[in-house]
Amino acid sequence: MNKNFARTKYKIQFPFFLNDSLEILFEKLNFNFENENFKITILTKPLLIGIANVKLNLYSKYASPLTTYYGIEILKKSKAEMSIDEATKLLKSFILEFNQATNMIIEISELHDFDSDYYGYEEEEEEEENLENPSSTINISELPNYSEAIEFYLKAQSTSDDEIKFLYYYKIIEYFSPKVAKLKAYEVLVKKLDSIKYKNTKSSDLDTIIDISESLRKSKSDSELAKTVLSTGIDIIDLFDLLPENTRKLICKNIGINSNTVDYNLSIDKIESISQSLGKILYSTRNSIVHAKSNYTPDSFECKTEDLSQMNTFLYKATYQVLKWNDNLPKHSK
Repeated sequence: MNKNFARTKYKIQFPFFLNDSLEILFEKLNFNFENENFKITILTKPLLIGIANVKLNLYSKYASPLTTYYGIEILKKSKAEMSIDEATKLLKSFILEFNQATNMIIEISELHDFDSDYYGYEEEEEEEENLENPSSTINISELPNYSEAIEFYLKAQSTSDDEIKFLYYYKIIEYFSPKVAKLKAYEVLVKKLDSIKYKNTKSSDLDTIIDISESLRKSKSDSELAKTVLSTGIDIIDLFDLLPENTRKLICKNIGINSNTVDYNLSIDKIESISQSLGKILYSTRNSIVHAKSNYTPDSFECKTEDLSQMNTFLYKATYQVLKWNDNLPKHSK
């Protein structure tokens, strides 16, 4: 038995507590995942967790072994043994998609030894609510491929501190930046190699290849990584209005456009310039948070403190787009 999960050979249940928002949600919504290999469901009365509570003696008259927790159940359809590592990765991807669908976060908990002092309940009967017949159902058949970036994303949802939230989102950008930089360099390099395939190689051709390598090195530097990811992994036009108003004005001023003209009619160069300017703002904001105030000199590109919450609203959507961009890459590019 384990306090973090309850399992059989091919089925694992992870416990979590309801908060008021989740309780209201689950009165209305049933959220499930199923494909040819796995089925994931949210259970109001997870039997395996209830059995674990009994065997570990983690229950009382104030905390029923079966109804204290909800559970996320992962079932492996092949009836083959499922490793905890495999189940945990599926769990994190499932919680991410649940968050996208509901804007709420599920936090997996340990089984606890509860008593009356913990709950502070009075000994009285409470009317049992009906959570068995939600009015709507969301069924999904795809989950994002697990990566460490999903961990960062879920941690961002679990904190109310805007600076910490921002840094977790930025870590997602950092995580994918080497891949984006390499893919861009490979694309340019392949074109160059194709152009010299049937002719004598000149020194200028070799110089170009060296320049491509230098460009890769530069795009992987701290100051360039946000620009690199934003220009490739997100639809900046679609998300532009989610940026804080001050940030939108600064970007438009930097590249010489009117904010009312930010749409898909902009030239490719202007759209790229938006991503480049925003990348600089994110980098400066990250530095202003990470470095001690006494060791940091503002450069006027930082996101204002009062705008950080709205910037996180933008990054919530933008970093999810980056996760989906990575999922949609062909296998040879992952």
